[in-house]
Amino acid sequence: HEYGYVRDNIGDVLLDRVADIKDRSFPRVLDLGGGLGLPSLRFLGRAVTGVKEVVHSYLSEECLRRDKEAYERTIVEDPDYVAEEEPTHIWVNADEEMLPFAPDAFDMVISNLSLHWCNDLSGALSEAARVLRPDGVFLLSMFAEHTLVEIAESFAVAEQEREGGFSPHVSPFVRPSELAGLVQSAGFAIPTVDQETFRIHYPTLFHAMQEVGAMGEGNANVESRPHTPMTTLMAAAAYHQHTFA
Repeated sequence: HEYGYVRDNIGDVLLDRVADIKDRSFPRVLDLGGGLGLPSLRFLGRAVTGVKEVVHSYLSEECLRRDKEAYERTIVEDPDYVAEEEPTHIWVNADEEMLPFAPDAFDMVISNLSLHWCNDLSGALSEAARVLRPDGVFLLSMFAEHTLVEIAESFAVAEQEREGGFSPHVSPFVRPSELAGLVQSAGFAIPTVDQETFRIHYPTLFHAMQEVGAMGEGNANVESRPHTPMTTLMAAAAYHQHTFA
């Protein structure tokens, strides 16, 4: 989890929002997409009132196994761990767009930096609404428009200059204004959308690309080119250095 700090930090922001909800308890929580991260998982039982069970759903079996093993190692190594104070954790391999849970199964659904990978975001939101109880709480974070815009712009300028056209080098991200409409259409009442900017500075374009890939947030476009010429890469790096360094 060396590169999980973005996920962990934003997961903590979500749980801070939960802590602001007073006079409510949430016995059963769904971690949709398995994005909470280890620090947030350990904090969950203290941040959310009355949590008895947390279900973690993952599309990727490999990610599920990795995070489950990491969590189990953490509690074994933690001298302050008290089993009676921890909620029960259940790990499930499931598609966010076709959840294997009954309607109204959860008091809270939390999805942290996961749903931007869905092919059918509207369908995934509808599934979250289906498994959430009528008076439940849904908390969602996801990367939105302008994420990694510096990388996208650097490659667009370099490819246009060197090759007379460009292909996408960054995954597509939803507009915040569109997300509000999708959440409401999925059946959620009183949706609120906040937008926050997190800036991380890298010395070069190559450092940024390496870290984005290590986070598992590489380009998911099916139309992306399999190979970029070295001259274009160097031109993109030079533009990035001049414009954003």
